Order: sequence, then C-alpha cells, then structure tokens
Amino acid sequence: MGGVSDFRDDLDTSGPQARAGTQIRPRRLFEVFKRVCLQRDEDEALRAIALMEQGTVVDLDRATALEAARLSVQHRLAMADSE
Repeated sequence: MGGVSDFRDDLDTSGPQARAGTQIRPRRLFEVFKRVCLQRDEDEALRAIALMEQGTVVDLDRATALEAARLSVQHRLAMADSE
C-alpha cells in the first residue's frame, strides 16, 4: 500500500477550468479521507486532505448539478462515470 502520494490521482487537472488551478470535488475529499482512514489512520488521512486542499474545492451548486445531469444524459454516463 502506498501513502499520500497514491491519492494525487484524485486531483482533477483536466478540463476548461484547469487554468485557474486544480479542482477538487467534495465527494473526492470524502472518499479519500475514508479510504486512507481505513488503510492507514486519521493522521495520514488528514495529510492526504491537506495535500488535496492545495487546489480549489469546488462545491456542487444548482447550476453545476443541472449541467452535470445534462452532460450525463447527452453522453449516456452513469453517475459513477460523471466525474
């Protein structure tokens, strides 16, 4: 098992807003924190979150949720594939 560096893949550096910095979704914070807690401990999980928070946490608002739903329908994506 790896350490904090294994979770760098959860940083979204693609897409049109990547120029403004790395974008992190709150759901990813949840998933990474939980996974690292299970595999390591809470201190290591907090270090992973601190690393992720060097980017910008993007909250899901109404407009973003509806646009994501439109794209999901257009591209026939399941929820798990929509990120």
